[in-house]
Amino acid sequence: MQEKKNLIVLEVMCFSILLKKRITMKEKRISLVLLVIILISMFSQVVFGYQLISHKLSGGIRNRYYAFDSTVTGYWSTPFYNAVNRWYNTNTYHAFAQTTNINNAQMIFYTYSSSTDGKNGYTAFFSSSNVQINPYATDWSYCQVYLNKYHLASTTTDFDSGVACHELGHVCGLDDNNTMPATIMCQAGSGRTVTSPQSDDCNGINYIYPNGY
Repeated sequence: MQEKKNLIVLEVMCFSILLKKRITMKEKRISLVLLVIILISMFSQVVFGYQLISHKLSGGIRNRYYAFDSTVTGYWSTPFYNAVNRWYNTNTYHAFAQTTNINNAQMIFYTYSSSTDGKNGYTAFFSSSNVQINPYATDWSYCQVYLNKYHLASTTTDFDSGVACHELGHVCGLDDNNTMPATIMCQAGSGRTVTSPQSDDCNGINYIYPNGY
């Protein structure tokens, strides 16, 4: 939001200079520089159809592990399995195998039921010392991924799998991308139209982990 405000300010400044009756060479140079900045910003938003948390999973996404908490029973393992497979079947290095040793897992899957938090699911980030951290401030060692059974009680398996896919994107360092509904990182409440990772999502993962690490 702040970036958009800055672009508007730059545009106003630029065109105010150009509309002057008498324009100096210095002002011409300033206006050209501002135009270049605006064009680069607009171009980058078009080319890069993903948003990044700016930090990542320590150790990368190759040869890693996931595990189920005891809260995941019956049907609820299916959306998680589907999400892991949908990411695996992309042109990224995303490769997580199941382990029964939860202490060796970089993704731990949970379910809960809440009518008040307004979430289909969420991801919590942790350091190697098992302290929950702010992912916008530092890299993380593992994540806990939650699906809310209350809000997903009447949705389809495909939708639930899409929610899990979205959360796995967060595990790997992708941020919400609510201006692009045809990406898995768009939130469902913002009109997400897909339930599997798309090319823009994969481009983000490959940017973060060019060799999987």
